[in-house]
Amino acid sequence: PNSAKKDKVNAQIGVLYYRLKDYTKALDYFYALLKKDPKSPESTETAIPTIKNILLAQGKTDEWETIAAQYGVTVDKNEIEETMFNNIENYYVTKQNCDLSLPECEKYLSKFPNGEHVLDVNFWSAECNYSKGNYDKALPGYEFVLARANGSYTEKATTKAAYIYFKSNRFEEALTLYKKLQELDADPTTKFNAKINALRCAWKAKKYEDAIEQA
Repeated sequence: PNSAKKDKVNAQIGVLYYRLKDYTKALDYFYALLKKDPKSPESTETAIPTIKNILLAQGKTDEWETIAAQYGVTVDKNEIEETMFNNIENYYVTKQNCDLSLPECEKYLSKFPNGEHVLDVNFWSAECNYSKGNYDKALPGYEFVLARANGSYTEKATTKAAYIYFKSNRFEEALTLYKKLQELDADPTTKFNAKINALRCAWKAKKYEDAIEQA
């Protein structure tokens, strides 16, 4: 009886620290409850749900999945995916930090290659790699975007993939994309530059008919 009362008190203290946003101390109390008796009401009804809330709010999906597996808790894969994506979105869109974004993008694409947000994550990963001059790593992300229907990322993906192809002496592939760029709903300057670059690619690829067409 005394032990049960102590567990209730410790659970309440853990919840108090959680509400005060002192998550480190809250986790200490909750993990202690789990270690003592993972089947107790304090563990199953308070500790585990609150640990989940803390870890997912911190973007620590791997840690939560490990804990869940250890204590036989079913993991919601959709919730994990959304948490990982929100983490990436925070790093890339809000903080504009590619150093934080890229590892999370790689984790997401590895875990959810057909996930709900693969288009965004592939493009953001490509943009980060491109900004760092990692063109070989950027290209697959742009190619992924280009394999999909035209959308908000298409123009940038086409422009940058074409540049990477040209830089890699893959002139015929670059030519195809510079032609495509002229057909997109791009501004006149972009279309003009695409035409000039298409001419350069056609000439280097010895596609003289294409060169005349672009002249």
